[in-house]
Amino acid sequence: MTEISKYHSKDIMEFVTVGIEFCKRIENAKFTTREAFVGTMIKILPLLYIKALIVLNFKTDEIFYTEHFVKAADYRAVACGVAAIMKDLDDYLDVFVEDFKYSDDPIHCTVSESLADIYQEIADFLYIFKQDNEESTYAALCEISDSFAERWGQILVNVMRPMHEIMYNSGTDI
Repeated sequence: MTEISKYHSKDIMEFVTVGIEFCKRIENAKFTTREAFVGTMIKILPLLYIKALIVLNFKTDEIFYTEHFVKAADYRAVACGVAAIMKDLDDYLDVFVEDFKYSDDPIHCTVSESLADIYQEIADFLYIFKQDNEESTYAALCEISDSFAERWGQILVNVMRPMHEIMYNSGTDI
């Protein structure tokens, strides 16, 4: 029996699985209805957050450079696909963003850009993880751990509020 890499533990593989499912749903958003998309995001986003909390505790003082595979065109395609199905329910106001420190007014955000931001982080990690190189995987885990704590974890919880509002309180047929 061969030894399983410490970067292929059950918890990491569950995070990877949820990440793959999230990316697949975001990439195919334009092929679904808003109701189905919102319903899926309401379920998958909390799961992604929980799996990240369990796994993403890789810290190092080493400086790594990991390649980023999601290009600006990919980001725009994902954001536009989500915006196309969210339509008039894409916008939301938020106070838990960096820019709010300099303003008394809530900051305008969109579900589509928030989800594209999360997608970019997860997809970049998955591309590296798929290469199955131990050193690269470790660097990618360190990077996504840092970016979860600094950026996309907060974006994820921020976008949950408007998704919940759309699902349960919008008064609009989704």
